[in-house]
Amino acid sequence: MNADKGSDNHLPHHLSIIMDGNGRWAKQKKIPRVMGHKNGIDATSNAIEFCLKENIAVLSIYAFSSENWQRPKNEVRLLMGLFLDAIDKHAKQLHINNVKIIFIGDISVFQDPLKEKIKKLTKLTKNNDKLILNIAMNYGGQQEIIIAVNKILQENKHKKITIEQFDKYLDLDQIAKPDLLIRSGGERRLSNFLLYHLAYTEIYFSDILWPDVDDKVLYDACDFYKTRQRRYGKIAQQITANN
Repeated sequence: MNADKGSDNHLPHHLSIIMDGNGRWAKQKKIPRVMGHKNGIDATSNAIEFCLKENIAVLSIYAFSSENWQRPKNEVRLLMGLFLDAIDKHAKQLHINNVKIIFIGDISVFQDPLKEKIKKLTKLTKNNDKLILNIAMNYGGQQEIIIAVNKILQENKHKKITIEQFDKYLDLDQIAKPDLLIRSGGERRLSNFLLYHLAYTEIYFSDILWPDVDDKVLYDACDFYKTRQRRYGKIAQQITANN
């Protein structure tokens, strides 16, 4: 596969990734866990470059879940520092590359320095349109649904809601649902990521730990995606007839 494949309509329009395995990668190498996270940021940068190269329109990544606060306090503190450093290091290039950054989840709980950088990065890139990068921070799929329901109840508890109307209350309300989810690290679960949005998403599990995920792994996932027939409840003959 090469850069020209970006025009291939069998590539996912919206790619989502659960970036798992940083800690285990560091443990295997007998180095501090924080080094696994640092190398994981490098792998994330490569995934962004991959999407730009292949003209994938939307990338959603799971950076920090609402459950990750349960990790050791020192690791959480180090992660917050890494997020600050990553924004400082990559913000300018992301903007140059015409990447629009959207943060999903509750960022209000973060300390002011990180909140301010998130707000500035969002503002800086809001008009970019080469790639939409959704970064899930303090995000949980169940929480997203509950928040949406509470918003609806506040507006009109007797209102009947369609799927299309419900979508408007969600974090990704203006963005097409993910076509392909990649989870690295060997686990086979969704871990509370984009639960509502993944109803018809193809899922690719890789045993490769996230810091080792390179273009080959991403191409393998896209090749898997190309083999899938997405029927959305229809039968195969209906899909074939429409193609």
